[in-house]
Amino acid sequence: MNPFLAERFVKRFPSNSPNFNVRFPKSNEEKKRGGALTFLLILFIISSPILAILSFFSVGILVLAEAPYWSHFFLGILYILNFVFAIFLFKWKKWAFFALLATATMSFVINLVVGENIFSSLERFYGPLIVLFFFIRSKWDLFE
Repeated sequence: MNPFLAERFVKRFPSNSPNFNVRFPKSNEEKKRGGALTFLLILFIISSPILAILSFFSVGILVLAEAPYWSHFFLGILYILNFVFAIFLFKWKKWAFFALLATATMSFVINLVVGENIFSSLERFYGPLIVLFFFIRSKWDLFE
């Protein structure tokens, strides 16, 4: 809510009136991300486009060189989506964490279909999300 509108609302309907039960969202000044979480989100934002470019343009160089072309294409799209969701997570959107979880699940399934080892797929795609969750967990109430 706009702080100016909130101020006008409070002046119009004072808090001593009966049944006054309005919650205002926390302001941006109260939201402190912390150094480790900020570093991890910036790492997600920087690495996702790089991985997308590698996935699209260097099919023969990647670890999954024997994988079909469609898998590289879909993984590249998922990396682009990870970039977008990391930006929204940086902007305190709670749904972005669940979207990152969904893209990690899709990447995991694609790698299993291609024939990648299940443990390396789990480590590669869910590992960063688990670490991210441990940094977000204490700040979960600040997310919108």
